[in-house]
Amino acid sequence: KNELAQRLAEHTAAAGDQCEFSVTVRPSVGVEHLPIAEEELQELSRRAEAIAQEGLPHGGEYVVAYTGEHLYSPEAAARATASQGDGDALVVDRAEWRGWASLLQSGDRDVGVLLLRRKYMPDAGLQFQDLVLRWRRERP
Repeated sequence: KNELAQRLAEHTAAAGDQCEFSVTVRPSVGVEHLPIAEEELQELSRRAEAIAQEGLPHGGEYVVAYTGEHLYSPEAAARATASQGDGDALVVDRAEWRGWASLLQSGDRDVGVLLLRRKYMPDAGLQFQDLVLRWRRERP
């Protein structure tokens, strides 16, 4: 289980908290717009933190409680699903996935962001798409 997901689950379980969750799927774009490979993680990191900051009070101070690369393997996910024995046919996503997770805390608010990038998408492999999962919690 991803460390960010574990932290979010722990925070969400606390009594009296108000939580909000959103998913944004950005339009697919041609791979020619990708940053060079050596700078891609840095770009994902900057964007994930900037998106998380949007959910914090304007101009306030915050603490980075967690930040790190999110690893996702479609093959591992397919194997895990198969081991549960639900009998459905499995389809493995051949696109390459990469992501960054950030958890920021400010006063009585926590904001977690998981920015996922799915690139070299089938059929031609000439597109990429970003998905943003954002979680926000208000503590009493």
